[in-house]
Amino acid sequence: MVRQRDAVESAMESALQPGRFIAWNQEGAFVSDLEEVERGVALLTDSDPVRAAYLYEAFIAACYLKADEIHSEWEFGNFVGELASGWIRARQAGGADRLETAKTLLSLIDRDNYGFFNNFGSEAAKVLDPNGLAAFEIEVRDRFEKANDNRSDPSDRRSAERWARILRSIYAQQGSAERYVAVAERTGLTPGDCAVVARILESRRKCGDALLWTERGIAMREAQTSYSAERYDLDAMRRTLLRRLGREQEVLESAWADFVKRPSLFGYEELMRNVPRADRVACKIEQWRQPNKATWSHLSSCA
Repeated sequence: MVRQRDAVESAMESALQPGRFIAWNQEGAFVSDLEEVERGVALLTDSDPVRAAYLYEAFIAACYLKADEIHSEWEFGNFVGELASGWIRARQAGGADRLETAKTLLSLIDRDNYGFFNNFGSEAAKVLDPNGLAAFEIEVRDRFEKANDNRSDPSDRRSAERWARILRSIYAQQGSAERYVAVAERTGLTPGDCAVVARILESRRKCGDALLWTERGIAMREAQTSYSAERYDLDAMRRTLLRRLGREQEVLESAWADFVKRPSLFGYEELMRNVPRADRVACKIEQWRQPNKATWSHLSSCA
């Protein structure tokens, strides 16, 4: 008996335009049409999750067939990753076996020749439910341990670092600072890791411990003189934690010290956010939109 063709599958084929090459300047419109089809599949997740999961699998497979017919910058690859996220949601809604879902995800990563899933392990950690995340962690940790046992081999070392990144994302999602640190220390703790651990601890209302981790991350970046978003995130996080701990004077001193070290309009605005409103009026800060030497003097007297 011949299976009746699914209307959504027909829409997929039409949107993918098999046989037609998609140039770089056509990618946006092409992906927009694909997203319209995906929204139809997503609507089935609640009413018919098994069918939705099947359609997501078919869509991913069809995208791989299309991969050689598109000059993709990044939109198409991101779209395929979104399909995989939708597939996870559909599997979970249908009560599918979590361990089987985890193994299939890793199979997608292993067989990816186009870079669609280079960073998807970390994204998957945000979509998986607690049971699915636990199953995924078991599979990823096993791969990490095997690769990490032979770090003298360059290929295994790169593989270990890849699985370690995914484990970090899993433990961050689970809110397990202890396991996150254990993996990070085995592959090299970074200031970014310190920021993640601090956020986990802050979410657990351990602001004192979180503050120590932000300060550890800042100390690790002291040798870097250039601006970095990571440095700003740590500094801003430290001030938030100081404020929650009731250490307002240290908040102002920190903002002022950062401003003096790296004066800029951006730093000035950040300083304004940390000066108590009463002090802003007393120092007539709000009239200075373009900082100058007089400004430094008045601000310093406030600090």
